Amino acid sequence: MSLRHRALINAPSLAAWTISAQGSSSREPLAPFPARNSGFEEVSTVHIKKPSDGGFSLLVDDEILPVKESFDGLVWEWTPGFYAGEVTAELVKPNDEVIATYILDVSPDSKKLGAAVFQSMIDEVWQEDPFLVIGREPPTAPIGSLGREQNPLLEYSRLRCYGADFLHALWEVARNPIHVVRYRREAISMYRVRRADRRTALAALSNPDLANFLNRSSDSDSPPSDLTPTLDVPSYESDLDGAANRCLAALIQGVNRRAEALRLALGEMVQREEIGETRTSLAGRWAVRRTFLNHLSERLRRLMRQPPFAAVTQPEVSAAGLNAISAHPLYARAYGLGWRSIRHGVRAPTSEERLWISPTWEIFERWCFVRLGKLLRQACSNLDWRRSEQHESRAVSVWHANDNRGNKLELLFQPEFASGGDRRPHQFWSLSQLRVPDLVLTIESPSRASFIVLDAKYRQSRSAVLDAMTSAHVYHDALRWGDQKADLALLLVPASGGAPWLEDPAFHSREGVGVLVFPPDLPEGITSAVKEINRMVAFAEAWS
Repeated sequence: MSLRHRALINAPSLAAWTISAQGSSSREPLAPFPARNSGFEEVSTVHIKKPSDGGFSLLVDDEILPVKESFDGLVWEWTPGFYAGEVTAELVKPNDEVIATYILDVSPDSKKLGAAVFQSMIDEVWQEDPFLVIGREPPTAPIGSLGREQNPLLEYSRLRCYGADFLHALWEVARNPIHVVRYRREAISMYRVRRADRRTALAALSNPDLANFLNRSSDSDSPPSDLTPTLDVPSYESDLDGAANRCLAALIQGVNRRAEALRLALGEMVQREEIGETRTSLAGRWAVRRTFLNHLSERLRRLMRQPPFAAVTQPEVSAAGLNAISAHPLYARAYGLGWRSIRHGVRAPTSEERLWISPTWEIFERWCFVRLGKLLRQACSNLDWRRSEQHESRAVSVWHANDNRGNKLELLFQPEFASGGDRRPHQFWSLSQLRVPDLVLTIESPSRASFIVLDAKYRQSRSAVLDAMTSAHVYHDALRWGDQKADLALLLVPASGGAPWLEDPAFHSREGVGVLVFPPDLPEGITSAVKEINRMVAFAEAWS
């Protein structure tokens, strides 16, 4: 999520230690932001000592950690899921005041690849398509502010990052609002006239009531008040219904609409969520997020009922309003925070904003799609490659290329093979239930059509690889493209050694299944690209 950094305000010291089958590790103190606390690992339980007084709560990515009894008293217990990256923890008082923020650096499982390799995968996928990285797990990654990408989690992230500061800036504006001076004319008794202009004088000369009054009053020191004439004089008054306040009022309404829409959208995401062992549930974080959105909407509506915004007759963004805002420091800060809280885009350059990322296994799946796409484009650089988000089966990411001889090559990310099917040409279908493999590579020529199924598994131990081979057997037997059966169904793993015989190309050719080692440090040169593609798709035969 976007970090809500808070200075340390008399916060008690915290210490954490990992609980494993061999016992607990050494206790390490937690340092508040901007320090980063390492030593955490995915799927490893952590105990954090709870202060004996103060009634504090500890939130990790908006989820309140449960309190457990341990040999050392009360502790908060936290088990990171299948993810790696920087997670935000907040120490909160009973009145919901955040008094300290901690950055917890979670490393990938020691049985997988290291943190540096995992970060390199994130960086490579981000350069290709940031939305392939964005997920909903607690770890976060820095994001940029360019582009038009948008989704509910991104919208909430920005509201959480800037919402509190936006409210504070609006209260500062309310205490020091911009007034506009409005000119008007009014008719007042001549005894109350303090200012006159040429128009007043000309109107007085042509006013017979004034001449009669002066004639009748020449012999009297106190003429009757009901006979006192009025004069048309200029008048000036201070008003809050100015262009700058109209601009801010329009922005407040926009932020409030975003908060109310997010309350519905995120609530629907929680309702539709399918609970799985490899994903962190959104339900545990929804209560805190709903409270934040409700509080933000309530505060914004209250501001709109107070001056200067209550005096605005028509909220609108105008050139005059933006000019006035840019010339006033308080207004400029408030407008900038509000705009940043509802803007679109996540592309570079990176800013102070952060956004949730996908679990480690999903990052590996998407990295495989990005890297294999690069290898194909390098090896077939003479072809016209295009990226799209649509395919005949459904909306999926696709790299595709054609030549003038009727050959066609496509790399699809997570296409659906529907249950049953009418066996039409180029129709994906499954003999049994719906199947969604990670990658499908289709090769089509005038003489033949074939396809390869690739299932990415972020595993390297022997038992894990052998267990994952179930999906390769299912895909090889059940998936069809028209009447065509898959030529190969391979697992993509990040390192070798788990089951060496499954990595043998001869085994792949003979059995139609196996394991393909696809390490993140694979060179991206043309030679390596051709070698890898040859092993998977009979490259020379299809594209000679």
